[in-house]
Amino acid sequence: MSISKELEQNIHDTINTLVEQDVKPTYEAIRGAGGYSYNSIKPALKSWRENKAAAGEPREQKSTEITVDEELKTPS
Repeated sequence: MSISKELEQNIHDTINTLVEQDVKPTYEAIRGAGGYSYNSIKPALKSWRENKAAAGEPREQKSTEITVDEELKTPS
């Protein structure tokens, strides 16, 4: 499915906002943030990742996970 450049850019902006908030840009997260259809999200997410790779930027950051052991080791 092909989407308009305007819709693609809107979805890219939503993805960038999610990544800045340290939220992994999953289909569900993007849909929740922008209300886009899954059929629109798929090609936009693919092109967003391709653009990041072409620019030499790392893939999106995964949310930080702290285990119970790490939390207990952290001085209060």
